[in-house]
Amino acid sequence: MADNWIVEKEWPELILERLEDTGVARITLNRPEKRNALNEPLVEAFFESLEIIRADRDIKAVITRGAGKVYSAGLDLHFLRGISNAGLLDWDRPTPTVQLAEALRGFPRIMIAQVHGYCLGGALGIMNCHDLVFAADDAQFGMPEILRGSFGQLVTSTLDAWLDPDEESHVDAAGREKYFRRRGRSLGCYLTIDAAC
Repeated sequence: MADNWIVEKEWPELILERLEDTGVARITLNRPEKRNALNEPLVEAFFESLEIIRADRDIKAVITRGAGKVYSAGLDLHFLRGISNAGLLDWDRPTPTVQLAEALRGFPRIMIAQVHGYCLGGALGIMNCHDLVFAADDAQFGMPEILRGSFGQLVTSTLDAWLDPDEESHVDAAGREKYFRRRGRSLGCYLTIDAAC
């Protein structure tokens, strides 16, 4: 029997679906031509989809995934430039992507990331805020911003649930390592599964 996914709401950058009669919702990052890079409309749609899910008590689990060949290449650099050039930042107010990570970390449903292809930079931080991660064999994780002099504040603040401190230091220094392969911790779980996920 085929799964029957019903579209609850669709934005240009994101699709919210529900698997009929299961209590499962799915959020699809829908910018495949930009490798699902997080921009302002996508982040706003993500917040709106979480509020739709929060209002529905029948939904118990939420899957996030990327359309196309990758989960997400991280922050859209035009979006990041807009935040950086917006004048003096209010350091007491987190950026929209940090707010999204905090919302996912405290979300009252089981959050599952279904990762394939690249999961880089800010998307890695977002992924780390899920309760469970399923990764296809082609999944690649990284923090390319380190190679350009940024320490990836969103990502490094979420790595503690997934890595031992010695490994975290290694990743920060290298910036281009593939990591998390077949790794699990008591605070979370990371699995490698077939590419057909």
